[in-house]
Amino acid sequence: MQIRAVPVHGRFHSPSHADAIEKIVGFLEHVEERTKWTFHAPVRDTTAAEVMSEASVRLALDNILVNSADWYTTVQMSMRHLDKADIVACVGGSTCVPASLVRVSAARVLAIGNEGVQATGQDNREESFEDLQDTPMEQRCVDLTQYPPHSIAIVGMAGRFPGADTVDELWKLLQECKSTVERAPVDRFDLPQTGDHAERKWWGNFINDPDAFDHKFFKKSSREALAWDPQQRVLLEVIYQAMESAGYFGAGNPSKTLDYGCYIGAVMNNYYDNLQCHAPTAYATVGTSRCYLSGAMSHYFGWTGPALTIDTACSSSLVAINTACRAIWTGECSRAVAGGTNVISSPFDYENLSAAGFLSPSGQCKPFDAG
Repeated sequence: MQIRAVPVHGRFHSPSHADAIEKIVGFLEHVEERTKWTFHAPVRDTTAAEVMSEASVRLALDNILVNSADWYTTVQMSMRHLDKADIVACVGGSTCVPASLVRVSAARVLAIGNEGVQATGQDNREESFEDLQDTPMEQRCVDLTQYPPHSIAIVGMAGRFPGADTVDELWKLLQECKSTVERAPVDRFDLPQTGDHAERKWWGNFINDPDAFDHKFFKKSSREALAWDPQQRVLLEVIYQAMESAGYFGAGNPSKTLDYGCYIGAVMNNYYDNLQCHAPTAYATVGTSRCYLSGAMSHYFGWTGPALTIDTACSSSLVAINTACRAIWTGECSRAVAGGTNVISSPFDYENLSAAGFLSPSGQCKPFDAG
């Protein structure tokens, strides 16, 4: 047996191909034997994940060219009744079964390629991970098309950073080795400039327009938007941009998958200090408490997966991403949004950080430097 790669170029799984389907179907109507199909084995519709009762050229073309394929649910439905005696064979050199489904399925999963048959079932899924850990990094990265069994795809990304409003701008900052530390806007923070603080120079890294928020775009009332911590407003904007970059809102993505997990790293919620001088509202607690950050995001998008806000101080974002990966591996969710948010909007935490030695009095912080 010989395996040959057949690359697919251009746009697919998009409604833009509807006219092409009509032309193909019209052509095939002149070839009667080509339009009469029978199934010799159960075939699933990759959009609804259900077994198709009748063979149809149009349905096959819709699945290939127009409809968005819900591969995770389709494979999950196909494997749910398999036991240890069953074998799932993936032809092409790599497994097409998501790692989280391999872990919970009793069946053995085989990848059939040029190099023979590789098993990724119950008996050796822990072994494969350990073997990977012992493999030098340069050997792991020789062929980027051969991903280890526990790989997770990053399909969208966005961010707001000091001196960079996008991830591309951040990459440019890193390439140019620029520091974004600057004198703190004392007027915005109302930082003290008298007494013991008279000689102090406040420094920090600050994003642009942290208070700007298009509440009408996100269908939020002005009262609710005012009560939202700026770090929650920015978080919603950035997650929306990340989902947009992943094609979540595209016309060709009518996905019904909602089991997204949401894992957000957050440390402070000092915006509450700014609301204390205003009358109580129904939005203040939900808009300022860290515990609501992940839940508010999941609620906005209608996601049903786990929603966790994680606080491990400076490592919160990294721990949130790690937790999201583990949730996908164990099958808690099929996909996840992970990251972090931090906007200091009150002088009190800023002063306390300075008193504890967290802030540099001379500009750039030096966490791993002798100085």
